[in-house]
Amino acid sequence: MDVEIRDRKHRRYRRVDRVAALIWFVIVVLAVISLIVD
Repeated sequence: MDVEIRDRKHRRYRRVDRVAALIWFVIVVLAVISLIVD
């Protein structure tokens, strides 16, 4: 039972981590574009 809860939590965290990585990627791309444009 404990393992099941931990696994569920792990899955949720992985999804959030992917979203955070995507957001960071967008921020970096925007920063690079602004540098190139400037």
